[in-house]
Amino acid sequence: MGNILDIPQLKEGSPLENLMTLKRAEGKDKACLLYTSIITNTNLNTGTETSARADKRAFDELRNLKIEAGVLERADGSAYLEMGGNKVLAAVYGPRELFVRRLMQPNRAVLRCKYNMAPFSVDDRKRPGPDRRSVEISKITSDALSPAVFLEKFPRSTIDVYKMCIRDRNRS
Repeated sequence: MGNILDIPQLKEGSPLENLMTLKRAEGKDKACLLYTSIITNTNLNTGTETSARADKRAFDELRNLKIEAGVLERADGSAYLEMGGNKVLAAVYGPRELFVRRLMQPNRAVLRCKYNMAPFSVDDRKRPGPDRRSVEISKITSDALSPAVFLEKFPRSTIDVYKMCIRDRNRS
């Protein structure tokens, strides 16, 4: 009757008919409606289907992507990334000696990540310095990169990752 997610099989037809089919599913009303409206981008008030996203891209179209590696001379690794309206500069320094001895770990490296947005990166001027969002993104980046980097190969050292958002047009 249904697929793995226990959502009823949809008919080939208008998205409004599919919404009505999903609405009849017991106990799955909200999840099914959300699932269908995300897939078809149907306006629930009028039942009309749109063919593009808010930024005028089709559903199967990706944002423009540009990546350049080695853009900073003094960094051990660096990259410049443009995706859609966003521009980000990233740099990696290390492994190198950790000067704050109390943070040093004898059997592995310390991975420190820092994300910041330039004050001119958004239309409304942003206060310089880290805010809650920057601190959260820094922590998430560190948690995501820690399993991918062989920290055990570099005991008593640090690896620093810096990301600077130069332009943020899509509120990433």
